[in-house]
Amino acid sequence: ETQNKAPTLAASLRHSYKLEAPNTVVITFESTTAKPTGAIGGFLNLDGLPEVAVPELPESLRPPSQLRSASFRVTYLDQKFRITRGDRGELRIYSRVDDGQA
Repeated sequence: ETQNKAPTLAASLRHSYKLEAPNTVVITFESTTAKPTGAIGGFLNLDGLPEVAVPELPESLRPPSQLRSASFRVTYLDQKFRITRGDRGELRIYSRVDDGQA
């Protein structure tokens, strides 16, 4: 099955979170990891390769944390939906997927 799957690279972004007000959260980018999956040429299986950390710039060259941060305000929240408005004006709507394992 994997041998017919196109090669892909899944990136995961790690953030720290801080509650700034009862309905406002500040997130700050911390790091990135990458995990290859699939196969190359139908014979080189990538699924067994480990997840790796993507190299970061030295701290002295990294942007200040306020440039790696964003805040969002939760405008609606219930068991199924969360609606947020970001500090750059973006509107995000999240829905919970019921996996049947309540």
